[in-house]
Amino acid sequence: MKKFFKDTGNFLSFALALIPAILLFIFQPGARVPYAIFAIILLLFFLSLWFAVKIYLTLKDKEHPMIELFKCSRGKCLCRPSTFLDHHSLVSFYKNDNGFEEFLCNGYVETITKSGMIQIILIGENTDQNFDYISHHQSDIIIKPNISIDSPLIKQ
Repeated sequence: MKKFFKDTGNFLSFALALIPAILLFIFQPGARVPYAIFAIILLLFFLSLWFAVKIYLTLKDKEHPMIELFKCSRGKCLCRPSTFLDHHSLVSFYKNDNGFEEFLCNGYVETITKSGMIQIILIGENTDQNFDYISHHQSDIIIKPNISIDSPLIKQ
């Protein structure tokens, strides 16, 4: 229920549905509507439509945030800057197999460079085999963040 009220799209839909209801209450169905009120309503409609398209395009861009793997060497994976990862974050590596995601291993954010590049070391079993697979199949690797004890969400 909380998400329903937080969603600006639902607010916009409710407002658009409320406008004709108020107008039918103020003006009787057979009455003439002054041009100024018609122009204002038309302007509000187009502004609302523009706002709805803007919200849709903004949410569409945020749908698939990814952590992009840049390169692997010296037993570490280097990823491009991402707002999802912080020092001491945990990540999971998956291989994309015809649309299915198969878990490979976990990783640990060792450090973040001054330029924002993220260095991840693999943890768990078979790290050497997994590192070789990840370094040779970088385009098929999906990296997903996990919540760790040092996560800013937990510290709050």
